[in-house]
Amino acid sequence: MAGPPSFGSLRLASTDDVLRLGVVCTAGFRYSERFIWERTAHHQHLQRTITWFRQEVSELNKKPEFIVLVAVDSYDPDESSKTDAIIPANNGWTPPKAGTPVAVGLGVWRLQPSSPLIGKYQNEIGMLVTAS
Repeated sequence: MAGPPSFGSLRLASTDDVLRLGVVCTAGFRYSERFIWERTAHHQHLQRTITWFRQEVSELNKKPEFIVLVAVDSYDPDESSKTDAIIPANNGWTPPKAGTPVAVGLGVWRLQPSSPLIGKYQNEIGMLVTAS
């Protein structure tokens, strides 16, 4: 059986994406209705928000009932200026050169308990694309 289908600019998340996705989720979560309730002290504890998202993404990536995809696009060095979230420069992720493909979005789906896809692309370190 062949590997997963091509998703164009989407691909399965990997453990290599966790640091980047902490930044991406923090930038996007700032616009969520839940932000004002869950991250009331974001401006005082900047790294805590990013760390929390990294932990969440890492855990979802390990759970066999979830499929985690990332959207990929070219890195924009000015991206932090395009969000109201405060993204500290020393957040643990090293930005690449402008134009390098990076994760820019995240999608998570929980599979039905009877799905034959449960655990199909995972092992103890998270989602991996493997040929069956």
